[in-house]
Amino acid sequence: MTKSQAQAAKDQQWMRECVRLALRGMGLVSPNPMVGCVIVKNGRVIATGCHKKYGGEHAEQIALRALSKKQKNKKTKKQFIGATVYLNLEPCCHWGKTPPCVDVLITAGVKRVVVGMKDPNPLVNGKSIRKLRRAGIKVDVGVLTDECQEINEPFTKWITTRRPFVLLKCALTVDGALTLKKGTATPLGCPETMRRTHQLRQQYDAIAVGVDTVLIDNPLLTCRLGTKRKRNPARVVFDTRLRISENARMFPESGQTIIFTGPRINNQKKTRLEKKYPAVMVVSLPLGRDQHLSLKAALKWLGDYGISSLLVEGGAGLANNLLKQRLADKVMLIITPHLAADLAAPRLIPALAAPAGGQSSWEWSGDDAWFTIYPN
Repeated sequence: MTKSQAQAAKDQQWMRECVRLALRGMGLVSPNPMVGCVIVKNGRVIATGCHKKYGGEHAEQIALRALSKKQKNKKTKKQFIGATVYLNLEPCCHWGKTPPCVDVLITAGVKRVVVGMKDPNPLVNGKSIRKLRRAGIKVDVGVLTDECQEINEPFTKWITTRRPFVLLKCALTVDGALTLKKGTATPLGCPETMRRTHQLRQQYDAIAVGVDTVLIDNPLLTCRLGTKRKRNPARVVFDTRLRISENARMFPESGQTIIFTGPRINNQKKTRLEKKYPAVMVVSLPLGRDQHLSLKAALKWLGDYGISSLLVEGGAGLANNLLKQRLADKVMLIITPHLAADLAAPRLIPALAAPAGGQSSWEWSGDDAWFTIYPN
C-alpha cells in the first residue's frame, strides 16, 4: 500500500466516525443538518463533537471546546496547530444562531480539513472551502460523499427548495394491497418492521396520513421507542372536507397536529377543534383539478413552516397521488407475507411505486422485505 493509499484509508476511517457522530443529532437538529467532527493530530484522535440540538453549538465548536476543557491547566493555543479536522459537511461561513465555524477553524491553526460534501446551503456552498484555502489550510473534499449525502437528504432538499424531503412508506401484501380487507385496520408488518417504523418516526419532522386512515385506524401517530430520546413528530392529516372525528386519539398526544382541508369546510368544527386542542391547527388549501387537496401547496406550506422532512404512511389515495405527481423523493415498500382476501382492498399502483430506471435496493427485516426506491 502506497502512502497516498494509506492516507485515503485513514481519511475514510475518520469520515465514517464523523457520520456516526453526526447521527446522534437525528431528529434533534432539524431543520439544521446533522454534522460530526473528528480532530486528529499525530495519528490519534484528540477531540470529537457533534451538533446535538437545533440552536446549539455546532460540531466543530464542541470539539474544539471539549479539548480545551480537558487541557484547562495547560496552554491550549497550540493544541490544534498542525491537526487535521474531519467533517461530513462543509463548515458554515455565516452568522446564524452561532458564529461561523470556518473562522473558528482558521483561528485554531489547523493544518488540514477533510470534508465529506459541500454544504448545499446557498449561503455557504463552497465559500468556506475557498476561505480555508486562502488561509493556507489544505482542504480535501469528497470523502465518502454518498454516505454523507444520504444522512442529510432532508436538509439538502429543504435548504435548496424550501420543500420538505418526502419519504413514502407503505406496508403491502404480496398482491399489492395496503390492508387485507377494505375498510378495516389490519397491521401487516412483523415486530421488526413495527420497531423500524417507530425509528423512522423518530427521524422525521412530521408524519402524514389521509383522513380515511384516521377514520378507520384511529391511530396515535406517535413515536413509541421507549427511549430517553422519545420525540413525537408533528402529525399531518389530509382531510379535504374536515371529516376527522373531534375525538381522534391523536389530538391529546404531545406534539402538533396540522389538518389540511379544502376551502369549503364546517368552520364551527374548525373553531371547536382549535379551541379544545391548542396544538391542533386547521389549514385551508386550494383544490386541484381532481378536487383533491393540492399536495404541492401543502408541501410548500410545510416547508415555509420549517418542516424539512415528511414521512407519509398512508393511505392508498394519498400515496398514489404523491407518486402520480412525482412528489415522493424516496419510497419504502415493505412486502409482507400476506395475501389480500378482498379484491376491493386499496392498492398501490405498482408502476408508480417502482418506475423503470429508479435507483433501488432491498433488505430483509424479520419476515418482511424492505425495498428502498428513489423514483425521480
